[in-house]
Amino acid sequence: MSSLERDILLERYRMGEEDLYDTVVELFDQALKENPGDPELYHSRGFIDEIRGRRLLESAAAFYEKGAEVARKDPQYFDYVKCDGQLLGVRRALGQLDQSIEYFKQRISENPEDLKAYALLTQAYYLADQLPEAQKVIEAAYKIDSEHPLITYWKGLIYSRLGRLDQALDLMNQTISHDPTFIDARYTLANLYERLQKLEEAVEEWQLIIAYHREHFPEVSMDWEEEQLARLKSKMEEH
Repeated sequence: MSSLERDILLERYRMGEEDLYDTVVELFDQALKENPGDPELYHSRGFIDEIRGRRLLESAAAFYEKGAEVARKDPQYFDYVKCDGQLLGVRRALGQLDQSIEYFKQRISENPEDLKAYALLTQAYYLADQLPEAQKVIEAAYKIDSEHPLITYWKGLIYSRLGRLDQALDLMNQTISHDPTFIDARYTLANLYERLQKLEEAVEEWQLIIAYHREHFPEVSMDWEEEQLARLKSKMEEH
């Protein structure tokens, strides 16, 4: 096959003929074996997987969006935010956080006491590195309910980013007191304690994190967490 015919197939794949994926991968892999010094071939081969990855992310976004919609309609999933949270991560990867920001702003305008929407809008702004906007949203939510764990958690994360470590620490401890299973808050606590040079407390948090996962999710690897614990213990011995 000529390079022109190969490029035409790539263009057809780019335009939406998904069933050509295996074909173009095989063609460009073979071309690279024959011409390993051609940078244009590396560009084309990477482009194929970039298109594939974007389409898979768009598919994931559709599933998360549907899951979030289903959860909102069922009272038993009132506090369910897993699909919403994952959707934000995918939107970030796709460069589409503006869609989520507008969506959650609309949710809040329809229901000004929807704390879940406040937390998710805060997260969207946070992921978009729009910290002043994130802070405004979470402060408004905190005025509505200063004990909701999602609100204290996100307020604490923002304060941590702003360098207000003692206040962030207080907020994370509040989060844990309201919801002892809020494991993400414990990860943030461990980080905050270390940044504040409170190494004993940081070690304790990592121990609690590891114990929690071993009890509830024994199949999950704790290698990284064990490394952090060992690193901190070593750091304590140096002091």
